[in-house]
Amino acid sequence: MLQPIITLVTDFGQKDHYVGVMKGVILGINRSARLVDICHEIPAQDVRAAAYVLFASYRHFPKDTIHCAVVDPGVGSERKALILKTDRHLFVGPDNGIFSMICNQEKEIKVYSIHTSKDLFSEISSTFHGRDIFAPVSASLSTGRACSELGKPVSKFVSINTLRPDTEGSVMKGAIIHVDRFGNLITNICRRDFDGFLGRERFEIAAGDRSLADIVKTYSDAPAGKIVALFGSAGHLEISAVMGSASGLLHLGPGDRVLVHRL
Repeated sequence: MLQPIITLVTDFGQKDHYVGVMKGVILGINRSARLVDICHEIPAQDVRAAAYVLFASYRHFPKDTIHCAVVDPGVGSERKALILKTDRHLFVGPDNGIFSMICNQEKEIKVYSIHTSKDLFSEISSTFHGRDIFAPVSASLSTGRACSELGKPVSKFVSINTLRPDTEGSVMKGAIIHVDRFGNLITNICRRDFDGFLGRERFEIAAGDRSLADIVKTYSDAPAGKIVALFGSAGHLEISAVMGSASGLLHLGPGDRVLVHRL
């Protein structure tokens, strides 16, 4: 029997005990689980960045992988805890929009609101649902328990609208949703939206005080220090500085606008 895979995406960092405790809870329920750390350096409470990192990663894992994502500013509040089921993957995490990009990508999704009754959880802290809800649910799913045993179907859940660009006339209004460790400014504009908006029209991309009139294919297509636009490995428009940090040079970060003008 194949060992079940559980991935982890959190904003807990590596300085504290939080990630290790979650792994301990999972292994206490299913010692055969294979744990994969996708990222624990999501900026604190940045749900949009977590949504992007999860989106950029999940498709590269085998069928039946369980993805546990915990970036949870609303921990301890009335927000729901969710299980999402697609035809290939399971996702576990808070109902705060962290799965918005998954929902935009996948055609068939079933969503369950996790039961938090005492027959499933002995004790639930008001500050660490990663340990007390999301880790044990992920582990329980890895043992073969059905989603319907752990939660009830729901049709309404939180979606972050700003993870998709808006259009107004001849302008597509995008935004930066993640800055990677190289300082690349990753936007919410995917290739499909970009091409669908422009067709074969000429364009100009505005990012901060810079205007860009073309898309390069690789980071090496321009001299060192030049600001360029390209589509990154996850298929989203990036503003980058060759051999440098676009974030540092342009003083831009998550939430800042990137506009595509159709000329």
